[in-house]
Amino acid sequence: ASMRRRRATAEWFAERLPADVRALGASSDAPAALFAVAALTPTGARLIDDSPEAAMRAARDPLVGPTIALRVAERLAQQATPPWLLVDGAQSLGSIPVAEAAAAADIYACTGHKWCCGPEGLGVVALSERLLAEAQPTLIGWRSLRQENDGAGSFHTDGRRFEVATSCIPLFAGLDCSLQLLEAAGSAVERLATIREHASSLWHGLQELPALECLLSVPPPAGLVSFRVRPGSSLESPARLVERLGSEGIWLRSLDDPSCLRACTHIVTTASEPDQLLGALRALPAG
Repeated sequence: ASMRRRRATAEWFAERLPADVRALGASSDAPAALFAVAALTPTGARLIDDSPEAAMRAARDPLVGPTIALRVAERLAQQATPPWLLVDGAQSLGSIPVAEAAAAADIYACTGHKWCCGPEGLGVVALSERLLAEAQPTLIGWRSLRQENDGAGSFHTDGRRFEVATSCIPLFAGLDCSLQLLEAAGSAVERLATIREHASSLWHGLQELPALECLLSVPPPAGLVSFRVRPGSSLESPARLVERLGSEGIWLRSLDDPSCLRACTHIVTTASEPDQLLGALRALPAG
């Protein structure tokens, strides 16, 4: 239901995009491009979905995925009054390289508890020089101000102008530890190569299971591997399979639209875990 709502909202907004940006998705045979590019507000912000999900759609449609932020930024910059470009990187940081997309955006927002493996409740946002020079905070606190001793205090000139007040130091310490552990495992490009290796191993193994089929016809470009029960198979529903595998200590996710199961591989995935999942799938009873 959430995915259908997001798709409907994105399509509604995409109809109101400038024609030159809307043309980016004109050649797509599915609404993926409309799902990835949406107008965020009537004042002219634009939202880009920069995530492994978008990368998976990019395997079918090369116009969709992390690089679309760069292409949309180029188009928006040609307008007389370029709107703000907001990139949703919640499912990206810690999984795929984000530097280019973040540099192209005015606002690049990420959570810290997903692929970064940090504590829940803390995220990060990267802001462009243009936004820092032109935008004003809507919520302010003592952290927003350069000094608060008198009424002449002004905002910080960097990202601190959008901070408000109390911060949770333990969350900072937790996320910093997680990021250091990720960096110790290799660069963003090196980590993605490891993630792809695990995902590719799982994808190839699924090709050998006649009752299952992968949603992608090629190995996934990131860590998400989606597959479903073939029509006519006597295997249980995706939701029931998730419960059965969970009882064995293997946790997947079932999705409703499209109806499928999704496994995630990450830098912490061991080489044996894809084989463990494949072994459990082979042993599933029919019906």
